[in-house]
Formats: sequence, structure tokens, C-alpha cells
Amino acid sequence: MKHYIITGASKGIGAALVNLLAGKDTHLHTIARSSHADILQQAVDQGAEISSYSCDLSDTSETLPTIGSILQNIQADQHLDEVVLINNAGLVQPVGPSGQLDPLEIEKSLHVNLTSPLQLTNEFLSLTKEMDCKKTIINISSGAGKSPFDGWSTYCTSKAGLDLFTRSVGIEQDRLATNTTIVSFSPGIVDTPMQEEIRSESKENFVNVETFQHYKDQNKLSHPETVAASIQNLLQDSNLQNGGLYDVTDYL
Repeated sequence: MKHYIITGASKGIGAALVNLLAGKDTHLHTIARSSHADILQQAVDQGAEISSYSCDLSDTSETLPTIGSILQNIQADQHLDEVVLINNAGLVQPVGPSGQLDPLEIEKSLHVNLTSPLQLTNEFLSLTKEMDCKKTIINISSGAGKSPFDGWSTYCTSKAGLDLFTRSVGIEQDRLATNTTIVSFSPGIVDTPMQEEIRSESKENFVNVETFQHYKDQNKLSHPETVAASIQNLLQDSNLQNGGLYDVTDYL
């Protein structure tokens, strides 16, 4: 049985992953704040087992019990072949120049985009170390973690931190020989609800808003299904570099 833990599973790339990875001999553990019963039913219809968790990833008191319950469930599987954690959930807010941002929004964004993946990864590594199977962690990053954007200081910082965390943990896992591979994956510009948020921003808050509006108008956004297929191809790569930073174009 292959087990997939997917955060942000109710929409965008997360929902596309649920649909693509669902099948016989797979168990999907989905984490989301909003309801996604239709997505789950489709996965069940495709033969997958489903465990769904409602969790606010900006709240540690919810995050840790949730991942603990999931991994306890997985540990009970007597026919375990593979365990995958996909840290997909993310927030683009707050958008705007530093000095004009809501401090609480900064805190929430950093928690969801950076602290939560670190916590989930930490618990995953701790609770899967005795599992004799292939283990993979995919952190969904962004090009914004590699280049600065006016108005995205918080988002860029969180994604840059996620990339460096991935590289550091990759070094550790190689040294410890845990049979666990961790990578960072940049999905490119994808047609998701986050992109709708970006396009709705004022030019005062995000000077590049017209560029992102043009991406939509000119049909230059990738489909979530295309990105999910790239992630699936990545998971089938037996030569992944531990701590590696990968891009959607590497696996199309």
C-alpha cells in the first residue's frame, strides 16, 4: 500500500494530486481547512482509501495531533510499500510593501508556508524512522523563493526558507541513511485560487499585478493537473538528489 499525505488538498495542485494519485492500493490522507467531499468521492470511485482531516495549519495545536493521527494510522498498515508527505498548502498574503503589512498576517503566512512544513517534516521523520519502506517528502516551493518580488517580501522569505530547510534536511538524511528523500519542487505559475488572489491585488500593493493578469489573459498559466503529473513523474525518479531543488519543467 502506498500512503500519500497531502496538505492543501481541497483545491488547486492539492486537489489535482488527490485525483491523479488515487487508485487501487493507495491510501490518501488529505489535510485541508475547507470541505472537499466531491474530490474525496472521486478518489474513492477510483479505488483509493481515504482519510480526511480538517486542520488549520497556522495552529500548532491542530497540526501536531493531526499528523500524529495520520502516522499512527499508517504504522498499522501491515503491507506498507511507500509513504509520501507533500507539503502543498500555502498563503500568498500579506501582499504589499513591508512597513504597511498586518503583523498578524505576517505571522500566519510564515506559519503556514514555513513553520508548518518544518513541523510536519519533523514529525514525519520521527515517526517513520522504523518503517522499512521508501519515504519521500516534497515541499512545494516557488520561484519567489529564488528571486525577490516587490510586495511579496513575506511570501518570498517563506519559500526561500523552505528551500534551504529542504537542502539542510537532505544532507542530514543522507548521513543518517534513513531511506528518506526530501526535495523542494517549484510548480511554476499555475491556474489556482492563489493566482486569482494575486490578480485581484491593487497595483499599489503589488506592482507586478498587470503581468500576472496578462499571464491569465494570454493563457500562459499551467493547469494544476499538469503540475500534478510532473510531481507524479518526480516520485518515480529513482535518482533524486536528497535535498534537491526541482522545477516543474524537469518532469513534464
